[in-house]
Amino acid sequence: MAEAAAVVGLIASIASLVDLGVKITARLHDFTTRTSEVPESFRSLEKRLPLLTSTLRLIQQQADAGRLSLEVSTALRSLTQSTATQLQVVEKCLSQITPPSDASRLRRAVKALQSLTKDGEIRVAVERIQQDIDFLVLHQTTQHVDVGDQILAALAQLQLGPVPTPSLPPHRGHVVGNVAVHDQARVHLGDVYQVHQQPGADPLKVFGLCLTSAPLMEPDSFVGRVRELEEMARALRPGEPAVEQRRVVLGGLGGIGKTQLAIAYAREHQASYTSVLWLNATSELTVTASFRTIAETLPSASSSVGKLDDDEVLRHAFRWLSDVRNTQWLLIYDNYDDPDQYKITEYIPTTCNGTMIITTRLPALVHGQRMRQVRVSSMEDVEESLQILQNRSRRDNVRQDPDAHRLAQRLAGLPLALATAGAYLGKTTLTFHEYLEAYEQRFNIHPRRPVNLEEYTDRTLHTTWNLTYHRLECDDPLAAKVLKLLAYFDNQEIWFDLLRVGIEDESPNWLREVAADQIDFESIMGTLVDYCLVEAQPRTRSYGMHNCVHDWTLAQLNQPRSEPLFWYVVQCVTGSVDEDEWESLAQLRYARLTRHALRCASPRFTPLTHSDEISPDHLAQVVNLAEILSQQIQYSAAEQMYVRALAGYEKALGAEHTSTLDTVNNLGSLYRDQGKLDEAEQMYVRALAGYEKALGAEHTSTLHTVNNLGSLYHDQGKLDEAEQMYLRALAGTEKALGPDHTSTLHTVHNLGLLRERQTRLAEAKPLYQRALAGYQKRLGREHPKTHGVVDDLTRLHHQQGQIQDEIIAHRHRHDST
Repeated sequence: MAEAAAVVGLIASIASLVDLGVKITARLHDFTTRTSEVPESFRSLEKRLPLLTSTLRLIQQQADAGRLSLEVSTALRSLTQSTATQLQVVEKCLSQITPPSDASRLRRAVKALQSLTKDGEIRVAVERIQQDIDFLVLHQTTQHVDVGDQILAALAQLQLGPVPTPSLPPHRGHVVGNVAVHDQARVHLGDVYQVHQQPGADPLKVFGLCLTSAPLMEPDSFVGRVRELEEMARALRPGEPAVEQRRVVLGGLGGIGKTQLAIAYAREHQASYTSVLWLNATSELTVTASFRTIAETLPSASSSVGKLDDDEVLRHAFRWLSDVRNTQWLLIYDNYDDPDQYKITEYIPTTCNGTMIITTRLPALVHGQRMRQVRVSSMEDVEESLQILQNRSRRDNVRQDPDAHRLAQRLAGLPLALATAGAYLGKTTLTFHEYLEAYEQRFNIHPRRPVNLEEYTDRTLHTTWNLTYHRLECDDPLAAKVLKLLAYFDNQEIWFDLLRVGIEDESPNWLREVAADQIDFESIMGTLVDYCLVEAQPRTRSYGMHNCVHDWTLAQLNQPRSEPLFWYVVQCVTGSVDEDEWESLAQLRYARLTRHALRCASPRFTPLTHSDEISPDHLAQVVNLAEILSQQIQYSAAEQMYVRALAGYEKALGAEHTSTLDTVNNLGSLYRDQGKLDEAEQMYVRALAGYEKALGAEHTSTLHTVNNLGSLYHDQGKLDEAEQMYLRALAGTEKALGPDHTSTLHTVHNLGLLRERQTRLAEAKPLYQRALAGYQKRLGREHPKTHGVVDDLTRLHHQQGQIQDEIIAHRHRHDST
């Protein structure tokens, strides 16, 4: 009676599960036939579900024929019920996402489907279903050879490859509900499988630490990476029984040290694994060759292994990896950098045991079950960078060399760049200072005989990102163009509005597309983040790029330099200043523009600002750049920009043109800020004479220079000359602009400062009070100029108080005598 009830319950459970499997298969098929962007986990599920239904029907036939024991029927029923529960979770979500007919809505539906792969419940459900399929097939193939042949034939027809033997997770008491039932059923079926193992099986082969095919890494060439190693250990749990497969994806920029990190982890934890094997995952050919090497060394290998085709070799290796006794292996799939060439999941055994590390430059494109992402970044500790330089160069006292520090900071913790620099210095007489100078002048400082590093095989600092870029060009041409554009900005703090303000009517269509919509911009930058060429900086809502990658984008992707892109970036920088705030550029909120203004002033772009055909509009932009740099205390770069603009104006418009004279005046102010008072006087005198001739003595530009000249005389201690200039400027601006104009108030304030220095404090006070009242009315109480007058008036009151105390004390002494 019990056996009959168990069989009936099993058959009913199978019927329900088959119907559900057919329904989900149809839904998934509707997606996969219309788009190639279905997530790999769902695509794999669609392929395997027919295998599930086929296997279930075979089990049903055995149940109907009475060939299943009560114990097995009960276990199978528990397992199928648990599988049905997981399928219901998937079906519920899929039922809400029906692929529509129009392309744009289909794209949104696919994105919704892709988002499901990130849902924890869905991800676990799909994994459990995949495991259940493997167990059911395993049950059939190990107990019923005739039925097993049918299932293997079905596998071949579905092109799913061999079904590996899952390891057997023990029942975990803290798991509740259907998951606990699921594990109990799996354990029981596993016991059945182990009972049916044939006696006299081959002894288990173990390899130990086998990295003979991996790139050579000397022990002292690996430095730091404590955080990453700890994160990997938490994910891979070395030393614990492998009750489920554990996978870590090491993603990061080319040359960041992913391979070295994987090898270092293997060496550090080798005692926790019976076999550690390195696989070259660069291409399908290389990964197959790696598996062939493994297969040829297994005890069960015959002399004909070398003649087997690739699928047979893979099956042979997977059989060893799936052995229930073989649970503590570690596979390192290195340099899986082209996911479009082949799917790495086809070369990963689906058995539940074992551990895997995958290194890739495109971690966002590596999909699969249980993939734990570990992002490998630049080394932040400069001491670690100095250690690499010292180890590679074999030089002494590197940590005490300030030029070595500057080089380490310039290369910003990129292991390949540091190793290349160190190796080059190790075989030349160049100093660290000379190497850095050469690097700044030309990114690739040794093109004739590039430094070959054994652990980086055929890659160099100059070529390491080329393959990634070529792939990007094919995958997203617009993102590739943006990457080229970023070479003209600084490598930190790129944000949407910065790009938006530079758009003009003549801007190319692709650039208008990028900067027209923030969502599109974020999507493009997200692609560059996926390629590990750019990093998102959520705190500042901006994006950044590694120093060396930034150098590469200019040296490799922008030959020759693009004048349109350069001037677009200049417009982005200067256009980000509010029109009425050019006199307030010292504010902190404009500090983030400084790095981009410095980039535009870089010697790398000098030919673009020295062109004989540079237009007056572009010259005006150069002046604006200089003004930003000047007020942000970047005097040297500002001076270069002013000098370039002055030379351009003199050539294009003549020495007496007002634009030329404006630049002369601004250059005088810069020299004054730098303390170059004689040079400042020359500029002011020249500008004043030019303005008086071109515009007249009462023009506001003339009066502005008069005021500037008064301030210079004040600094030089020529107080009488300063007074003459201030009084002339004050009378002129009051007449031309009015008594409350900010230019007038500025001169009033300056005159107050002069009176205070002349110790004419009683005259200084009303001037300060007038300037303060005017600034409060025109600029507001919180404006920096208002605060400046308040400070001066406070100081004056303090001085007047001291003088009053001295007078009282003097009278007291006089009265006493």
